Amino acid sequence: MNKKVISLALVLSLAAALGACGGGDTTTSPSPGESPAGSPTTSPTTSP
Repeated sequence: MNKKVISLALVLSLAAALGACGGGDTTTSPSPGESPAGSPTTSPTTSP
């Protein structure tokens, strides 16, 4: 009985740790249609 309680507590603590640390992807990458912040959106024109 005592081993079952200890194993249950271990399983629950590991599941809680996995749930807390297993968050989604938090990187901020631009979408394929968006341009990065540093690049210009229009091509520069040069005068002749």
